Amino acid sequence: MKRLWFIFLLLLSLSFSEELFKLKWKAYVGKENFINNNPIIFGSYVLHATNGDENGKDEYDKLYVFNENGKLLWSFEGTSDMQGVIACSEYILTADDNGYVYALSWDGKLIWRFKASKGITALSLGDIDNDGTPDAVVGSWDKNIYAISGKSGKLLWRFEIGYWILSSPALGNLDDDGYLDVVIGSDSDYIYAISGKGGRFIWKFKTSFFTRSSPALGDLDGDGTPDVVVGSWDKNIYAISGKNGKLIWKFETGNGIGSSPALGDLDGDGTPDVVVGSWDDNIYAISGKTGELIWKFKTDDGVDSSPVLADLDNDNIPDVIVGSGDFNVYVISGKSGVPLWTFKTGGAIVSSPALGDLDKDGYLDLVVASQDGYLYVFEATREHGKVVWSSFYGNTMGRIYYSPIEPLIKEKSIEVPSLNYLVAPERITYTYRGKTFIIPEGRKFIFAVRSGSEYKIFPEEYN
Repeated sequence: MKRLWFIFLLLLSLSFSEELFKLKWKAYVGKENFINNNPIIFGSYVLHATNGDENGKDEYDKLYVFNENGKLLWSFEGTSDMQGVIACSEYILTADDNGYVYALSWDGKLIWRFKASKGITALSLGDIDNDGTPDAVVGSWDKNIYAISGKSGKLLWRFEIGYWILSSPALGNLDDDGYLDVVIGSDSDYIYAISGKGGRFIWKFKTSFFTRSSPALGDLDGDGTPDVVVGSWDKNIYAISGKNGKLIWKFETGNGIGSSPALGDLDGDGTPDVVVGSWDDNIYAISGKTGELIWKFKTDDGVDSSPVLADLDNDNIPDVIVGSGDFNVYVISGKSGVPLWTFKTGGAIVSSPALGDLDKDGYLDLVVASQDGYLYVFEATREHGKVVWSSFYGNTMGRIYYSPIEPLIKEKSIEVPSLNYLVAPERITYTYRGKTFIIPEGRKFIFAVRSGSEYKIFPEEYN
């Protein structure tokens, strides 16, 4: 009976799979789109930084900024292969393989530049010094994590791992001090938690092999502190307590994991579940509460791409969008694990898709970078439900799943929209644990209802 039901669901999904997305435009950006060359959508812009057509400097080694219709607005060249992009309203952050980190204005002008001793391997953004401006947190081939002031480009602190860092930092408050902390994997076989306030060591967790998957943060055990979910080349996906660095559960796949997890509630139990790819060619959906398999979907090659999550079939369960080394981008039902839509490109897809409504017409746009050299932009053909995890960086910049600051303000000072963020109607200044914080007028910030008319305020920008 189960087999018949699966066949029915599969046939049903295939009956409308061709209608789920349509190609809107594509642009040639170079073939070297690796695991850290992830496109992003920010407002009505598509941003993508590539390694060009070959290893080393060539004509396509650029940061590209397109508008919603595919027009190239401007590009920026570093000194070597470009190593990813991330953005906030204040600036665009990119880097290159010679160790330079660049903060650019939205019209392409250099704001500041920072130099590490070797190439940059990982980028993240978040206000770790609580001055109201997002800061850069980056990893380097020189085995260090750097925290860089978003305002000045000056070094805030440096933490030496001692091994290569090919995992992007996740930011969240683990030690309840009102500051964003940093969680990152490394080739040392350890996952590190580092205090955002001064770069102090908090805890580390040992895996059995190197970790190049980037962590995701979400409260899996219900203790109010974001926990860490990360894959390792030892074939395991780990759920680790953010509070003390102890193992909550682990799940073994059939090969190494370079894909970074996405978090969203697939089974309706109120706890974020985990979706991740593996080099065993499968995409796994795992219960965040128990660590047990919900479903798995087999592709025809290894999966380095990191999933994004959105309810595309309007069943109130987030669906999975992910690329594979088999040249395909897949949309998979979050409820059943059956394919809803597939598009084959001309090359492997190892970077991560991005979702957003570029032209604000109510239909999601999907951006995918393939190793055939093209950046593909699709538009959904139907209205969608909730977007849960919109890019490699999650739903907020710098993979912030929970923000550190939890003061209360009254409903009368803000208007609550239907989406899961608020907009500051005016500059909000408040004090929490003896420190003053500011949310600028017009800044979006994530909130969670506590009770009645009071809200926890999370002043990290919603992308």
